[in-house]
Amino acid sequence: YTLNIKPVHNKVDMTEKVIQFRTRSPPIDNVAKLLTPVNAEAGHEEIINLRWNTIQCANHYEVFQKIDDGEWERIGTTNDNFFKQKGVPCTEYKFGVKTIIDDQESEMVLFDQTITL
Repeated sequence: YTLNIKPVHNKVDMTEKVIQFRTRSPPIDNVAKLLTPVNAEAGHEEIINLRWNTIQCANHYEVFQKIDDGEWERIGTTNDNFFKQKGVPCTEYKFGVKTIIDDQESEMVLFDQTITL
């Protein structure tokens, strides 16, 4: 980030000051390594439980699913490091999660498990 400090008094001649700084959040390209392991498991009453590691300074997480051989679809947003999704019997699910840090979106990290209900 860059912070520009400009004088507001028009009768004083002062030079603008520019300060460079970085937040304590991890670089967005490191997220996949920090997020793993990501786990998905079928629970009671066809509820699919998803869990991943918490990322410091994450704004939120976006959760995606792919049903059978369909397209990836965003199914929710959460501030937590877990998500629950109701499944349908006889359906195969794949899941992925993206992390939003400083309003930048990470690559999708795919869950190793494919869930079939």
